[in-house]
Amino acid sequence: MTSTISAISENYSFTDNQGSHVCRKINSNNNYYPNIPIYSENQIMYAIKHEQISRFLSVLPPRFEIVNKESTVKYLDNLNCDIGEIVEVFIFASQLISSEFFSPLKIIVKKYNDPETKDIYIAMDLRLKKYPENLTEKIWTIRDKLLEKYPDVDWILISTDFVRLKD
Repeated sequence: MTSTISAISENYSFTDNQGSHVCRKINSNNNYYPNIPIYSENQIMYAIKHEQISRFLSVLPPRFEIVNKESTVKYLDNLNCDIGEIVEVFIFASQLISSEFFSPLKIIVKKYNDPETKDIYIAMDLRLKKYPENLTEKIWTIRDKLLEKYPDVDWILISTDFVRLKD
């Protein structure tokens, strides 16, 4: 696809060259200057979102432990949502977890590939020193409240791996 636009009396020709975008500046004599690579808005936003997610995961409180950070970042980056929604969901999930469980608590965050269902999602596995008898009910309460506020968020699962925190 080729298009020509005018910007402050200079013309530019934008051409999709086998998936990569190039820009040719056209002078008043209709001579083309050499191709200048440009990047689509999506490519720029991808790089920015990826970096923002990585930074966000790096500044989470110490009770969060990110496992396989790069694959977690890549998965979150490929979601059809922006960084704001990701941050909101993490913060709200953390608040819900804090309201049901008290310290000491560790939240293991990782991209999880379910071998049985082939589902892929972000798992937030809760680890406690002592697991309450009503653990399952508390986790379901958290999940229900999360889905009530974010009904379209199907990429996160709060659960436990039953690993006990050490003293």
